[in-house]
Parts: sequence; structure tokens; C-alpha cells
Amino acid sequence: MGSGRTTTSYVLGALLFLVACDPGEVVLDAPERPTDTPELSIRAITDTAYASVAESLGWTAGIPSAAVRIHLMTDPYDADYWSEATTDSAGVATIPDLISGLYEAAVSRSLTAAEAERAGAARIVAGGRSLNGPGPGVEEVTVVPNRRNSLIFSEFGLAWPLPWDIPTEVAAGAKYIELYNNSDTTVYLDGKYWGLGWNVVRDYPSRPCALTEPIRNDPDGIWTMWVFRFPGRGTDHPLPPGGTALVARAAIDHRVFDPRLPDLSAADFEWGGAGTADNPAAPNLEEIGLMAMPISEPQPFQTPEFLSEPTDLSALPRFVDPANGSVWVRIPRALVLDAWSAPEDWTTHSYVASPPCLEHLNRAFERLPGPADGLNTFYEGVAPQRRVVAVLPDGRKVLQDTDTSMEDFVKAPRTPGWVPDSLDR
Repeated sequence: MGSGRTTTSYVLGALLFLVACDPGEVVLDAPERPTDTPELSIRAITDTAYASVAESLGWTAGIPSAAVRIHLMTDPYDADYWSEATTDSAGVATIPDLISGLYEAAVSRSLTAAEAERAGAARIVAGGRSLNGPGPGVEEVTVVPNRRNSLIFSEFGLAWPLPWDIPTEVAAGAKYIELYNNSDTTVYLDGKYWGLGWNVVRDYPSRPCALTEPIRNDPDGIWTMWVFRFPGRGTDHPLPPGGTALVARAAIDHRVFDPRLPDLSAADFEWGGAGTADNPAAPNLEEIGLMAMPISEPQPFQTPEFLSEPTDLSALPRFVDPANGSVWVRIPRALVLDAWSAPEDWTTHSYVASPPCLEHLNRAFERLPGPADGLNTFYEGVAPQRRVVAVLPDGRKVLQDTDTSMEDFVKAPRTPGWVPDSLDR
């Protein structure tokens, strides 16, 4: 694990202050942090829902030769600040010389061809969790195999530049999301929902994690008030196997405003918003949520996103937030197609004033958010993109889907509208 912290600039802190409206102070000069002797032991096990997979591979006690990575959330997200270990024959990895704090633990293991055949064609198992450590005993991290779910997120172009570098109203129009058909059959986007989930995922004094837990970590669904519906009468917008759908706020070439912004003129859809340019060639999503989505959303961190089958929002359970009176509805778990969330880079914000909650979403939807957003995400031209686990004989790519965004996604050069052949960590 890295032995020091970087000095966080005022500029970077100010940027994240403006984007997230965080009342906390900016950490400027953090001292060298000491190390203690305690160690953290992690056992990688297969989730009980996949007990048959574990049995077929002889992994009932634990997963051998799995890669374990841990990260102290107050440290930078650079690779030097992650500690790595490999599990033994009993599925246990031990990492020494840690200080107390909130850690992220990510676990993954690629399967051999023989193992994949016994496991039902899975190519990788992965999982993760946040935990307070180190401590006595062995912490368990459950993993699941990658699945061939149908409609999933494949890329998020949500990072913001400095507001005094590129004006917010210009940069906001250049946001986009990319969807992918990871199955072997055509998916019709008509009527599908794209929405944002519960976005209070920090331990604010006035809204502590214990208070938001029932909504934020609900196993029965995802709570939302910002929802968009794809247009169409049922079969107007087919997405073939291996096909992508690019959804932009504004489907225009944003490079005319700044060469660092992407060209989204070929986007398949746009969601628009007040003051946003409209491309008549790109069908508009219909905003059907309980509240109009503000220009600051979706965020590159903290605000979970989901895809779901359509439902009658007026018939769903409702929650009124006592803090501000906003009304939220719960999309049932059975209708959720995919979900994604990303953590905040705590070296740019005050961790002490409002540390993160352990979960952004229930583990049924997200096991470990990631990758974290930072200033370099925009300025290096990178975006969170889903990893490719296989390329089929016909050239179609199979994307990794283990409900563990920290493992499923990697930051790579932006490619809105198409998926690269491979993506390395």
C-alpha cells in the first residue's frame, strides 16, 4: 500500500465542491500516515445463490488463487495505494500493516477453460464490499460469476471539467451514457426506463447513514424520483445482440465549443433538458419522473443509475424524504435490468465531516461501486467502461457483469457508441 498521501489542490477541491454541493472543508495538506501492525484477513467465497457453481469447482470452503485488492477510502485511488494479495487453498488472503479505517475490498478470479465449462460458461467470478478494518477474525467477501444479462450499461461519460475552464451549461450538454445488448437475442428499447437512484450516500450529521439505510439499502428495489422512458410503440427501436445505444444529453458535436468535448452527433437518443440543443434526428427520451432532473445530474459519482422494465409509477410504494419533502418511488427488484454506482475520491473532499455509507445500493444491485471519479477523468479523456471478458466467433463481445462495478468497469479512453475489443485494468 502507498506510504503517503498526495497534496490535494484547491482547484480540484473547489471543482468537486461545486459539482457535489458538499458543505465539507477541503483537505489541503495531509501528513504522512503511520502504519500499525494489525492485519486484515479476507476469505473469498461464492455467493449462496451459486452454491452449485462452487461445488462443481471444489470451492465449498473458499476460492483459491483469487486476487484480493483493498483500498483505504481516505487514500488516493492511484494503483500505488491499493494492497494486493492472493488467496490460499482455503480461499483466505491476509494483508498486514494496516491502519484503522473504512476499506474497499475487491475480489476477482478468472476461470480456466476447464473450470468455465464446469461452471456453466462463466469466464470470471468477482465481488466486493466496504468494511471497517483491520480487526480480529476473517472478513468474508462473496463473489458471483459473470452473467449474460440482456440490457446493461457499458460506458458513462459524466465527468465534468472545471467550471471556469468550460462553462457548466456547455459541459453538461456533453454528458452521455451507453447501453449494450449482452445477450444472444434482440432487445427492444421501446418503453424501457433509465433512472437515477437514491443519492444521499454519505453520513451527514443531519442525515446519518443509519437514517437513510432503509431506502438506500433496500433489497426489494431501487428508490427514484428521476426517470426517463425510451420512446417507441414496442418494436421501433431494436438493439441486436452485441449492439450499443448511445444516449446523450444533447446529440450534437460538442467539439465546436471545445475540442476536449466529445462528438455525440451520432447518438441514438437524447434526454435534453432546459436550454439544451436538440437534434431532430435523435429521438427524445420522455421524462416521466416525479421531479425534473437538474442540470447537475447525473453525477459521475454518488448518484446510482439503473435500467428497468416499464411499470406504473403511480402504483409503486412511495417515500417522502423528511429532510426536504421530495417524493420517491421504488422500482421493484424484479424489473431492474442493471445498476451502476461510483464512489467519490475522498482525497478531494472532507472525509471527517461526512464519510461514506457502507453501501450505495443493496448488494442485490451493486456489490462495490467503482471506479472513483476524479479531475483526471475528464482531462485525460477517459470514462468508466465495462470490461470485455470474451469475443465470440462472430465478433460479438461478451461484457463482464458481476454486479461489482469496481471490477466490472475500468477507466479507458472515451469511445461513445462502440465497445473496444479489450479493456485492461
